[in-house]
Amino acid sequence: ADGTYSKFSNTVDITTTQGNDINSEIMATYNVVSNDLPAPVLTITLNEKGKPRLRWKAINGAVRYQAFRSADGENYDVLTETTLTGTTNTKRLIAKKYYYKLRAVAADGTFSSFSNVESVELPAKV
Repeated sequence: ADGTYSKFSNTVDITTTQGNDINSEIMATYNVVSNDLPAPVLTITLNEKGKPRLRWKAINGAVRYQAFRSADGENYDVLTETTLTGTTNTKRLIAKKYYYKLRAVAADGTFSSFSNVESVELPAKV
């Protein structure tokens, strides 16, 4: 389980403009947050090449971690998924401010809440 679950609701009857009945199922996708898995605490430094290095302490009950990156602090993409307690953003970056957060994932696919958000301003040559 990757922490994203699909659940089908009751059948919905839809009538088209031509009067044809369509039976359909509606699918909802949601993430399940575990109250038993605490949020990690994120710290960021720059490595010797000026790349963002993310670190956190292991969370009891976590089997992996998902790290996220944003260029605007609002829209996040998955940077990586790892079983380690740290990662370096080695993707090509331009000189600007980036925001990072992460969450722990339990064996049953549930998530912790997100960590604190940390930002880093990158120098011109990264």
